[in-house]
Amino acid sequence: MADKQRDAGQNTAGAVPTPDSSHEPPSSTAVAAEAPTAPATDDLIAQLEVRIEQLDAELHEARRQAEEYQERWLRAEADRQNTLRRARVEADEARRFANQQLVSELLVVLDNFEHALRSAGQAEVPPAYREGVELIYRQLQDVLQRFGVAPIPAVGQPFDPNLHEAILQVEPQAGQAPHQVVEELRKGYQLHDRVLRPSLVKVTAG
Repeated sequence: MADKQRDAGQNTAGAVPTPDSSHEPPSSTAVAAEAPTAPATDDLIAQLEVRIEQLDAELHEARRQAEEYQERWLRAEADRQNTLRRARVEADEARRFANQQLVSELLVVLDNFEHALRSAGQAEVPPAYREGVELIYRQLQDVLQRFGVAPIPAVGQPFDPNLHEAILQVEPQAGQAPHQVVEELRKGYQLHDRVLRPSLVKVTAG
């Protein structure tokens, strides 16, 4: 019995231990299977580069459209401002010259008062009559002046076809320049900066 136990111990002591497969290092084949291959990495980089180019193109197009929209808005805003400015100018012009027709007709009344005053100076009329005519004449002048009506300067001024209408032409006398207004036959008037009617004048020859 003791001999069998010694033989078993000797067999156990002489046995070569087998390696544990659970502690073996991974083989090179397994490592290669886990890591991406070089061609796969290149494909991924190429795909990313293509996507970056697409995004860059989309960004460029978005910026171009934004600039185009901004330019359109600026043009539209400029047109709107110009339209408002023209509307204000036209409205102001309409207000300034709204009474032009009435004023033009009142100038005829003013002419009649001037004729009456000249006639009163040449004929025997009561002083009260002349004073009354002068008072009404001055009042009418004041009213027209408040509406922006002013007489056009004539006598002694250089002839201006925009302001004067030459009826007669005479040779210049001493101290008179060529194309100079020497006599006013009918007063001309302006409403603000617009000629209601030109002055009828006598001018020197050039």
